[in-house]
Amino acid sequence: MTTRSCVAAALTFLLTTGYALELELNPVGDVWHRIGETLVLSCRAKNCASPSFRWQVGTDNPLAGTVSHGVSESTLTFAPVTVQNEHRYMCIAKCGAEEKEKIVTLHVYALSDALILETMGSLEVGRKGTVRCTVPSIYPVDVKVEWLNATTLLKEDTIYRHTEKEKAWNFTYELTPDLADSVQELTCRVHLFPDQRFMSEATEKFQVHYPPRMITVSPEPSFTVEEGQNVSLTCVGDGSPAASMTWRKLSAGNWSVLAEDEAVLHLSPALTEDAGIYRCEASNHLGQKTKEVEVHVQEKEPDIVKSPESPIGILEITCTGAVLGSGTMLLSTLHYIIRRSKLNKSYQIPEEIL
Repeated sequence: MTTRSCVAAALTFLLTTGYALELELNPVGDVWHRIGETLVLSCRAKNCASPSFRWQVGTDNPLAGTVSHGVSESTLTFAPVTVQNEHRYMCIAKCGAEEKEKIVTLHVYALSDALILETMGSLEVGRKGTVRCTVPSIYPVDVKVEWLNATTLLKEDTIYRHTEKEKAWNFTYELTPDLADSVQELTCRVHLFPDQRFMSEATEKFQVHYPPRMITVSPEPSFTVEEGQNVSLTCVGDGSPAASMTWRKLSAGNWSVLAEDEAVLHLSPALTEDAGIYRCEASNHLGQKTKEVEVHVQEKEPDIVKSPESPIGILEITCTGAVLGSGTMLLSTLHYIIRRSKLNKSYQIPEEIL
């Protein structure tokens, strides 16, 4: 026998007789693994030069994984993990007459990283609304669901439903917003039992709808203008969704529509007949708010040429006429000088031209 053969025989003797067979299984115990990912169970024998391995399922189900044997190690691979792989697995190693076994219990789960948070219809002030939280893929449906507003816990549910495969699942929360909730921020947080370290959440801000509550009308340059000036009336109102503006004017006891879906009403230029009461109506599908204003248009005074020596205003009016007779046209021009009293602004025609 050669020296090398003697050393090998001695090592074999020591490994098989001097030390007890040891078996390591990784992972071991209760193991949770995500559906769709790859899992490798590794079984390693120590203190044995040529161990033999075999894998068993703790039920009558087939093994379903891929087995690979090495010199001192055997692996069972699931690629990918499915619901059907949820069993107890046993690795058995034998070295001579000695046999050891290790057990791992595989639990599988599914929990989507991204949740979908949405309202069922619109959220309206003073009316009950519903927010839905959808988990696109979950297994098992053995969960704790938390609803939060920032860090405030609003609601907590514990839900269990028997399912045989991963599937989408919906959770709902009902609320009645008030006027202070123009924007509602909600978080849906889903914990998977029994191991709560598996968790997903989603946070969304929802617009709460309400009718117009405040409305203002501002003029440019003023509610009182002189005939010929350009005037703009701007109507601003709140509400969600945004209010639509309608302009009306009171005429003969009726409100006539001047413009729709327009926040600004233009009177360019303003005439004396534009004077009157105007109404802005701000409305959405939840309600309406109105605001009325009065516009005054002052008649523009004629241009007056004043003599430097006299406070008497002089207004010159030119009247041109045409007279037909005997085939000829006669044009005559009359000039009137009207004196205006500076004090009472009345106009007088001098007697000498009457």
